[in-house]
Amino acid sequence: MKQLRSTSAQAAIEAAMMAAAPLPEPPPGYTLRPGDYVYWNQIIRARTRDEWSPFDLGIAVELARVQADIKRERDEVDKEGAIVYVLGRDLKAYPTENPRLRIIDKFVKHEYRYMFALKIVGMLGSKSIITTANRRLLQHEAESNLAKLKPSGAEPTDGHRRGDHTKRGSYEIADAGLLA
Repeated sequence: MKQLRSTSAQAAIEAAMMAAAPLPEPPPGYTLRPGDYVYWNQIIRARTRDEWSPFDLGIAVELARVQADIKRERDEVDKEGAIVYVLGRDLKAYPTENPRLRIIDKFVKHEYRYMFALKIVGMLGSKSIITTANRRLLQHEAESNLAKLKPSGAEPTDGHRRGDHTKRGSYEIADAGLLA
C-alpha cells in the first residue's frame, strides 16, 4: 500500500477516522488491573492506532503494569520516607535506605526496556521520523477536535477513560461532520 504524505488531506481524514476508533484492547493472555488503565491509555495514545501489532500490545500491557507498580511503590515511599529505621541485634534503631527504593529502581529498569522495545524511547525503524511524528500529531489533533464536538457532561465514547473497560463506542466520522 502506498504511504500517504503526512501533510495531505487524505492523511488528515485517515487520522480523524483512527482517532474516532476505539483504543486497542490488550491481546489475549494479557490482563490489566484496574489501576493499570490510566497508563495503558497514555501508552496506546503515544502511537497511531495502525502502528500497534499484537506483539506491541503485549509489551504495552507489561509497560502499563510496571508503571502502575512504580506509582504504587513511590506512594509507599512518600508515606514511609526514604530512610527507615530497623532494629539491630542490640535492639537499637538504625537508619537505613528504604528497601522500596531498590524495588523502584528495578521497576524503572523494566520500564525503560519496555519503552525501548516499543520504540517510545528513541525512534528506530524504517519509517521516517518526521512522517511518523506528523501522523501522530494529526491523530492527536483529530482526537482533540472530537472531544470538542462532544456535548459537555456526556459520557466518554471510550470506556477506558474512566477505567470501565466494559463500555465501548466511538463517534461516527460522518456524524461528527468531519467528512462533510
